[in-house]
Amino acid sequence: MSPEQYERMLEAFEDAEDVKAFDEAMAEEGPGIPWAQVKADLGWT
Repeated sequence: MSPEQYERMLEAFEDAEDVKAFDEAMAEEGPGIPWAQVKADLGWT
């Protein structure tokens, strides 16, 4: 396996993990955080 192919496979695996984490976060119950609060917490305002 070439280093380039290995890197592509690793990136695909990491992308799949990100999708799984996103899906799990979206499935959580409870109140969400308003976007304005998120921006303020990150200092984006």
